[in-house]
Amino acid sequence: MRYRRVLVTAASFLTAAALLAQTTPQETSVTTSEAKTDSPALRVLARDANSSRVEWTERLTNAVTGEVTQQNHNYVTVGTGLNYQDESGAWRESQDLIELLPNGSAAALRGQHKVRFSPNLNTQGAITVTTVSNRVFRSHPLALYYLNAETGERALVARVKDTIGELHPPNQLVYPDCLEGAKADYRVIYTKSGMEADLVLLEQLPAPEAFLGTSRSVRLEWVTEFLDPPAPQTKTRILKQQADAALRQGMAEPDLVDSTLNFGDLWFPLGRAFVWDSSTNTAGAPAQIRLFNPAKETNDVMVAKHWVLEQQRQLLIESADWSDIAPKLESLPQAGRVASASNLKDRVTKGRQLPTTKVAAKKSKPMTVRGRTLPR
Repeated sequence: MRYRRVLVTAASFLTAAALLAQTTPQETSVTTSEAKTDSPALRVLARDANSSRVEWTERLTNAVTGEVTQQNHNYVTVGTGLNYQDESGAWRESQDLIELLPNGSAAALRGQHKVRFSPNLNTQGAITVTTVSNRVFRSHPLALYYLNAETGERALVARVKDTIGELHPPNQLVYPDCLEGAKADYRVIYTKSGMEADLVLLEQLPAPEAFLGTSRSVRLEWVTEFLDPPAPQTKTRILKQQADAALRQGMAEPDLVDSTLNFGDLWFPLGRAFVWDSSTNTAGAPAQIRLFNPAKETNDVMVAKHWVLEQQRQLLIESADWSDIAPKLESLPQAGRVASASNLKDRVTKGRQLPTTKVAAKKSKPMTVRGRTLPR
């Protein structure tokens, strides 16, 4: 079946070496003789965090004389997060893998960074990341908002609701139908070099005019809460600037500003929003993540980040201009039942309405594999 979705990258992180990996090949090829080659036996001689030294013996058969000789080769494979240390301290090859656990939750433990997932997304600290240096990041998505950048008013479009995760092997976890007020899934991809979380919009959103009376200068915001996180180093840059001096003077937030968040052994890059056609998906292959390059990927929309403290809660705000997002949504089905206009306008406030998140229950429905419950 072919269908379209709009994905907004949310709360993704990469390990600190990931910038290097963008210009370093994941494997170094070996040039061999044109003679007939039998299948080589690979031997890993040494490993460290981001490289492996490999040796293999090639058997060569002379096409004329039939003489068989052996030739040794060795090379170094380089890649971010290529190996990890197990509990004994031994180096193991990292895997792009999420596994279901006997208690009904899921975890990605075969890599340098460990990630644990609660069965229900609508719980405090539903996603826990533990870095190589043993720093812990507990987070959960909260809600989707419209921001009127002229007045500073915000409208609560949809909030996260109870949803049980579904594993899509080998390295994707999907929390289906995750919002109350919009039709969307929440997807997480785990790889050796990092993790990406996407808000996957399945239908068009209620129009900003229904909440704010206008779509001019409106931004779409996705909010994730972090519980007692370490403090990052931030580097800000303006992605889009309001050039109209008169309009700018009266605006609450005239510019779209992005903050690169650097926590030392992991960092949060620029996000993006894009249309995804399901017919391009390769079934069974590990999903991959990559750095967004706005200069080359001009059809994608830049998603900015803000790291803010509001109401004594640490929030990651990810935002994009509605004028850039709206054309992407036109390919999606129309939204189903929408609340009355008066109810929508009641969700508009000067401050942000932050939903409360439940404490994880001692017992919860277990996660499933593609709709199949894991045997317990």
